[in-house]
Amino acid sequence: MIDLPTKLLQSLLDKYGDEEQILQTMGECGELIAVMQNYLRAQKFRVKTESWKDVVEEAVDVYFMIQQVRHANPKMFDAVCRQKLKNVYIKLEVENYI
Repeated sequence: MIDLPTKLLQSLLDKYGDEEQILQTMGECGELIAVMQNYLRAQKFRVKTESWKDVVEEAVDVYFMIQQVRHANPKMFDAVCRQKLKNVYIKLEVENYI
């Protein structure tokens, strides 16, 4: 995966601020949801409206925004990630998937 440089992340936060970056993240998530819905409909009805590349492009936009969210408080972000990961492992173990 490609991580955005720290200097760029800080510059984006300095320029736009936390609130604007949250709004931008919401917008990018909405675009990802929409393109995924259209992709699945296209697959189901065999029409070419959205491609897998369209899904990936929107996912990358969200990925870049998530990096900015993490940059605002990396310690908290990483702690929550570790806990969520632990929860996933526990769930899979209980369900005998690992």
